[in-house]
This record gives sequence, C-alpha cells and structure tokens, in this order.
Amino acid sequence: MGHRPKPPPNEERAAAMEVRRRTQAIGLAGLCLLAPPLLRLARPFPPASPSVPPRLSPPPPRDPAEAALREAAKCRNRARIAVNEEREALEAWDPQGLAGTAPEAWRLKQMAADRGSDMERARVLARQATLLARTREEEYAATELLVLIEHETGHHAVELQSARTLVALQPRRPRAWMVLRRAARCNGLQPLARQADAVVAVLETVPSH
Repeated sequence: MGHRPKPPPNEERAAAMEVRRRTQAIGLAGLCLLAPPLLRLARPFPPASPSVPPRLSPPPPRDPAEAALREAAKCRNRARIAVNEEREALEAWDPQGLAGTAPEAWRLKQMAADRGSDMERARVLARQATLLARTREEEYAATELLVLIEHETGHHAVELQSARTLVALQPRRPRAWMVLRRAARCNGLQPLARQADAVVAVLETVPSH
C-alpha cells in the first residue's frame, strides 16, 4: 500500500496560515458579541434614591383671622424651640448646672424673658386674630392661643381675663374650663379653680354630639 505524497512546503504553510486566520476571526467575532453585555455589567449601578415622602404644604388660610393666627403660632413655636435648644446647650456644657431646677419653671422663666421678642409678636398677632375672627370658633382658637401666650410670659391677670372669655365662647367645652382652672390657680383663686374642676368632671361624663 503506497503512501500519499506530502504537499509541497509552500502549500502546507498556506493551509496553516488560513486555519490560524479563521480561528482569529472567530475569536474576534465572539469577543464583539460578548463586549456589550460585559460593559453593561461593568457599568456602576446608579445609587438608590432614598424614599422620602413628599412634604404636604398646608392649605392657604381661609381669611385674615386664620392668617394672623398661624403667624402667631409660628412666633410662639419659634420662641419655644429657642428655649429648648438653650436648655440642651446648658445641659451639654454643664450636666449638673440645672440640677434641682424644675424644668417647667425654668422654661416659663425663659419664655417670659422673650429674648428674641417672638412672644411679643405672637401676642400682637393673636390679639389681631381675635379682632378679625368672623366666627365663634375662630375667636375661640385665637383666644385660647392668647391665653397660652399670656400664661407663658407671666401675665397671669390677663391670662385669667382671656380664660373667662374662652369659657363664655364655649361653656360646654371641657378644654375651656381646664384653661380657666389653670389661670385661676396661677392667680391664687382656689375656689374658682375648684369650681372649674367640678364643671370639667360633669362635662366629661356628657356624651359629645
């Protein structure tokens, strides 16, 4: 049985080069197909945005009385926050500096000092709201805030007068009598405080309609 004759050297080299060329072409084509998915994987993911609920803005005030009342409440709240921050700073600087001091008594003293004049602005706006009120409920809300402002600034005689107005506006509301009870105690009127306490006890047993 005879042997197949070997191809000439030039043809053998050409065939090997052709095989190598096709292999490289196939490899390059495969790399091109894989490149887009690999690039997508290598691309950094965008940071996840925190889920923050949208802040709902309050509706605009219905009338000038409500606008004045809102501004009064803002001024009073600003003063309250400033006093709380002052206490936190003092306690951080000297933890024992306020030891033995009743927190509420200290708070009322600082509110009455009214260093930023926010409480005075709140008083003016609350009084304005009582004059602008068009309904009994608006007048009640403005008067109740005014009572609180007078209480926190130490004007207890005016506090009592406004608390009596509050009861006159809503005589069947337990909250109004509670405010009068506090004002009576601040003015040393214990009989009035006991009377208010008795009325509160009765009104709280009456079902609300």
